[in-house]
Amino acid sequence: MTSITTPTAQIIAGINPNLPADIEFIPAGEGLKVSCLQGGRIYPFKELEAPLFMMVANKYNTDRGAKLFIKALRNKQGKQYSFPEQVEIYTFYMWGAVDGKPDIKNGVLQPSENFLTGGQCPSMDFDHKHIEVDGNIINSKDVKIIFMAAKDLPNKAIADELNISIRTLEYHLTRLYRKVGAFTRTGLVNAAYQHKILA
Repeated sequence: MTSITTPTAQIIAGINPNLPADIEFIPAGEGLKVSCLQGGRIYPFKELEAPLFMMVANKYNTDRGAKLFIKALRNKQGKQYSFPEQVEIYTFYMWGAVDGKPDIKNGVLQPSENFLTGGQCPSMDFDHKHIEVDGNIINSKDVKIIFMAAKDLPNKAIADELNISIRTLEYHLTRLYRKVGAFTRTGLVNAAYQHKILA
């Protein structure tokens, strides 16, 4: 007799009132806004305790790529976002996935999540943004290949889009398969979903 097992449901971090120090940053409505989920309570990012806000702000201040991108953004009035708003936007791009891993655990800011807004996500140029699969870094070219493979584009179209030869693309695909533990494009796409590179 064969038994079928299903994955255990993952509890979203920040819901458990018994872990009041754990915070999960979650997307809030439209735009690049973030809410905080902590101890089962949701509150706006602007209400994050000052020491925790400063921890995120310090991370932002040391991320040259993020600052270049975010400082160039403009709000609806055509003005630069305020510093607290810039930190909130940074938080969205770094920790915007709703998952079972707290973004602040026991008062310690955790590494960035495998959260992307698409194949051309600007956060891939952030200094502190790292997409990982089983300890292997997935770079921006890898991400572009994954997104195009998920659209089922033929190798020629992917190579043309990346401005590389098909042979070079095949080299990149082979490396990428090894990184994610896959043997085929289907396996690559499945691994990308499993590791939250694709949503």
